[in-house]
Amino acid sequence: MKIWIPQKRATLLIPSGPRDSPDKCHLFIIMTDPFDNGSGVSDVLLIPICSTRPNHDPSCELSAGTSNHPFITHDSFVEYALARIMSKESLLKGYDLSIFIPKPSLPTEIFQKVSQGLAVTRRIQPRFRDFYDNFLRKNP
Repeated sequence: MKIWIPQKRATLLIPSGPRDSPDKCHLFIIMTDPFDNGSGVSDVLLIPICSTRPNHDPSCELSAGTSNHPFITHDSFVEYALARIMSKESLLKGYDLSIFIPKPSLPTEIFQKVSQGLAVTRRIQPRFRDFYDNFLRKNP
């Protein structure tokens, strides 16, 4: 039996396509280890990577190639506007059902670039930035 643990820097393919293609997957970065942010549930912050398009968020751009992540085959960007919070249990269930597909963890230096982008982007909802800031305060 294969075991996967949701943790900071891990990446997952998660179905997140548009209405006409709901099974299309994006690579999501887990930005936090699971932690209780006051809800009584262990949650994580996830942020997707999308292919570059006109008017994309320039806060964190990633070039194609294995220097960023082996799954990134097109010039891409971190889409902070589509951040989401999920429970550890939901992630594990999605993994167990093979709905969420783990990919290699993000290299530390690229994760730092994504974190720096989160600090400067204007496109992330305040509740997601607050969640991340609370995680950093509790896990220096």
